[in-house]
Amino acid sequence: MNGGFPLNWDIMQRIPIKFAAAGMVLVKAVVKEDGMVLAGEGLELSDAVISRLRNAGVPSLAVKGRPLPNLASGLSLSKALERLPHLFRKYPEDQLMRATRGIVEDFMLRAIAREEEERRAEMSRQITGADAPGGRTS
Repeated sequence: MNGGFPLNWDIMQRIPIKFAAAGMVLVKAVVKEDGMVLAGEGLELSDAVISRLRNAGVPSLAVKGRPLPNLASGLSLSKALERLPHLFRKYPEDQLMRATRGIVEDFMLRAIAREEEERRAEMSRQITGADAPGGRTS
């Protein structure tokens, strides 16, 4: 942890527990109000763990990656990035809003690049795995 944020906080997504699935990995521990840890950071979720967390009343989880589209709008990051000028149109002269837009835009561009890199790496693994037995090429 670094200042209260997981070290990889920029590649996580907080999702409603109803969307949790086995195989997802927690990037932040699930802690009750009294400080009791229900599930630790780095835990790979199983159906049993998800069920226990639901029964404990946990509303959401911070998981690795971006397993779900933007839940608030249903937009992909690329589409959301296209909407930024519209969302900030009322503040063309406001320095704080310009700076905020720049930060959001930078974050989204990095997230899009990261997703593209992950997609290419996955394609490369699939190609490499298909080329040779055992997933290795000589």
